[in-house]
Amino acid sequence: MISGTITESDETDEDWKSQTYVVEVREGFQYFFDLTALDGDVVGVWSPDLGDYIIEVSPSVTTRSVPYVFSEGGKQELFIQSPAPHVPSPFTFKIWSPR
Repeated sequence: MISGTITESDETDEDWKSQTYVVEVREGFQYFFDLTALDGDVVGVWSPDLGDYIIEVSPSVTTRSVPYVFSEGGKQELFIQSPAPHVPSPFTFKIWSPR
């Protein structure tokens, strides 16, 4: 599990602040993503593999868990992001598989 806080000093991607993580995954294998915004901020996990957010949380839904299957195996970059006006944004994030 990763616990962190997106801050003003993190990378900026347009109007979003972002932290980059690299994970090793297997192609076609189902993973689960758990994400919690500890202060109820908007936080999402962006995947270049998908070209979209795998999971997002917001003030109305602060904790979510979703399944996801990567189309390619190997090292994958994931970007945990929050809108710049919402930082600092503390979060917890976990990627896991039942196998």
